[in-house]
Amino acid sequence: MNISLLTSSPLIVEIEDLLDQGVLTEISLKLKNRHWLAQQGVPVKLDETGLSFELRKDVMPPLTHLENKIKEKTGITSAKTSSIRIRHYHPGQGHPPHCDHYELNDEYLLFTAVFFLCDTEEGGATSFTKSDGIKIVPKRNKLIFWLNYLDDGNEDLLSEHEAETVKDGEKLIAIYLFYGEKSETSSVRHFLLENYSTEES
Repeated sequence: MNISLLTSSPLIVEIEDLLDQGVLTEISLKLKNRHWLAQQGVPVKLDETGLSFELRKDVMPPLTHLENKIKEKTGITSAKTSSIRIRHYHPGQGHPPHCDHYELNDEYLLFTAVFFLCDTEEGGATSFTKSDGIKIVPKRNKLIFWLNYLDDGNEDLLSEHEAETVKDGEKLIAIYLFYGEKSETSSVRHFLLENYSTEES
């Protein structure tokens, strides 16, 4: 497992080789099987940003265990997710620029993690639009994790990102949205800066 700090502003961590390749293949095949999803009672949405759905944690145990790995490797102590969001893009599909600055039940979306379940032939990069040159190409078994808020509680505007349009192939991702109290932001930032070296110059 390789872990590196891509940049400190916005703070983005990249983790590779989180799951066994055989397990990853089984997960991907099931998530692309509309019949299997229907059997699990998972409603699917399809629009210009591709196919998406919320996956209950009991439906795919390996992805639930992956959440625990994410928390361990990033220093999260109390923030948690309610479900796992799956997005499946095909050529011509992407997602416009946005920030993950949301509030739910008096908690804030502090951290976002995106796990790439397949390689994409061309396009589909996660691009941080207010930070020059920060672009993550989809790669199977890679995860990126970033902070959405600053230590003072304000929104980190540099966390704005988009899913660039897929030009060839497909893009399949699992998204973990960690909600909690803003006070945890500073402790996670400190943990990441202390434990991982940066690749930025």
